[in-house]
Amino acid sequence: MPGLTLRRRQPGRRAGAIAVARHRRRSLGNNGSKVSGDRNRETRYRLLRAANRHSPHRNVQKCRRCARGVIEIYRTADGRCFYRGLSTCSSVWECAVCALAICIGRAAEVRAMLDRNRDRGGGAIMVTLTLPHDAGDALRPMAAHVARAMQYVQTGREWVRVKGQIGFRASVRALEVTYGTSGWHPHVHMVICTDRALSDAEREDVRVYFYRRWVYAITRPNKDTGRVYRTPSVEHGVTVTESHRDDYLAKLGLADEVVRGSVKQGHEGSRTPFQILDDIAVADRALGRKEPFDAEARERDIALYQEYARGMHGRRQLTYSRDARALFGLDDEVDDEQLMLDIEAGDAPDRVTEVEPDVWSTIVETETRAAALRAAEQGGADGYLRMSDRLMRGLPPDPPP
Repeated sequence: MPGLTLRRRQPGRRAGAIAVARHRRRSLGNNGSKVSGDRNRETRYRLLRAANRHSPHRNVQKCRRCARGVIEIYRTADGRCFYRGLSTCSSVWECAVCALAICIGRAAEVRAMLDRNRDRGGGAIMVTLTLPHDAGDALRPMAAHVARAMQYVQTGREWVRVKGQIGFRASVRALEVTYGTSGWHPHVHMVICTDRALSDAEREDVRVYFYRRWVYAITRPNKDTGRVYRTPSVEHGVTVTESHRDDYLAKLGLADEVVRGSVKQGHEGSRTPFQILDDIAVADRALGRKEPFDAEARERDIALYQEYARGMHGRRQLTYSRDARALFGLDDEVDDEQLMLDIEAGDAPDRVTEVEPDVWSTIVETETRAAALRAAEQGGADGYLRMSDRLMRGLPPDPPP
């Protein structure tokens, strides 16, 4: 998005933050051009409709459905349209539409950190830590157990010693959750930036350290439930890899195919939460059209999605090590809501048209929120008015070819 505006510089901020802001604008511009008018927006709004219906959280139920003022359509410099005047949830976990902008912003930050570390001659490794799980294990206490285990792994004199040996500079980690035949599968991906590329022996030393501490922390009784989890396997409990920047972004959940709103695929029969939501959306549509569908599977998926929504509610998407942002000159961190608004709005967008309340009600009910934006992108105010006129007359949004 050319000319994207992030937060204004505050008094006392480092001069290096301005250079990173310019880097971020370039990175976001590249991503923005990919998402403009793409078919993935239809997917994101289909998932959002399912989240509106089934989320246990009021802000997600209202997201981009309820007005909080005059509803308007604006266009950015690159031709991408978006709504203003709607409630938003800023949930990176539940909402595929809000998650797009948030992940684009977070990806730009991680790219800046990795690029700057590389420019200083540094290396990077990915540490992946997995919790053994069984069908029926509740997600929320399991996620809390993983968080406490990570705190234990990254404290103490031994951790200080390991950091010194590998030339530790900074780290960023993310919690990923999928669901498979053995239930919820939470695992942590952690990127560690070092002052040099590590040897095979050094990477193995890192793995041994993490595995020993991880096993001890995981096999302690869960403070919330008393549940004792199985010992992580030597082969899969902890892995350490060295790869490329974009591979790290993918593991952190920030790769382009993820932030563009496509439904990220699970592994070996597992499903991501957005895949579960997509299955719910398909069943909802079949229900509305009185077409055959598996009602029991739909109810199970709704229960899973709601458990996930409650279990991940309020959790951070990314966690940086102390002073990581200062070390690499990243801007002061903003919350997800502000980041989303900055990315979506761009720099001085143009107003296209106002959406009347009765028209908006019809747009929501006919599942044409994405189609209305597409019409405005392709035909401006006139294109939107033609489309809305068709909707109000009970016709499909697009005329027949």
